[in-house]
Amino acid sequence: MEPGVFFELPIPPEPDKRIVEREYDRVEFISSYLWNKAEIYDFLGPAGIHYGEFKTIVRENREKIERWLRAECEWKKLVEQIYYDLEELVRLKNI
Repeated sequence: MEPGVFFELPIPPEPDKRIVEREYDRVEFISSYLWNKAEIYDFLGPAGIHYGEFKTIVRENREKIERWLRAECEWKKLVEQIYYDLEELVRLKNI
């Protein structure tokens, strides 16, 4: 996979923060939301990244999720960071 290809993934519409705030597991909500809305599984194809690994990437960005909920971080920046981390994982797995 070419470097930077993850920035071709669509940035899904921002979910309603009120819904996310009510969720017990915000990481699970954001992971599922991005995985499904951006169709990451279809995009990755044979890269061999599974939902559990993607959720780990989102969990590592938990602080940024909380910052987004407090309006201290843009949705686009949060998603781009997650995509960047995903790209890094794919690159490391393919070495």
